[in-house]
Amino acid sequence: MLDRAADTGPVTAKSIREAVAEVVAPEPDNPVDALGNILTEASAIQAFEAASELKAIQAEIQKVRRRVKAVAETPLGNFMRPQGIDIDLKNAWRQLKHAAPYAECPYCRFKHTHGCDACRHSLWVNKMVYDTAPAEMRE
Repeated sequence: MLDRAADTGPVTAKSIREAVAEVVAPEPDNPVDALGNILTEASAIQAFEAASELKAIQAEIQKVRRRVKAVAETPLGNFMRPQGIDIDLKNAWRQLKHAAPYAECPYCRFKHTHGCDACRHSLWVNKMVYDTAPAEMRE
């Protein structure tokens, strides 16, 4: 690794990080889950590729929260309940966060099945489902 870092000049922390990234980085056609595992199931790949839409919606919710707060501070906000609106928007944001794909289903991978109740036959799970799976299935 150090030899590779030295190829571009003096060995620095930056050149070492770049050399490691070249070796460790997955191929663009091999998407990975949040754990860095290469995704193998088409439905999981599709979900992970579409997950950016959840992030985009979350960003829009954050914009709406700021706009509601600004309007609430004007005369138009006289009959608004901004705290209640903010709580509802935060809850929507959290629901989207928890819906995001995290990893391929550990239950299916461990049992060598093609869909189960834990992943709702999608072959991927969110972080909460992954974290509650038995440790031996998460390895």
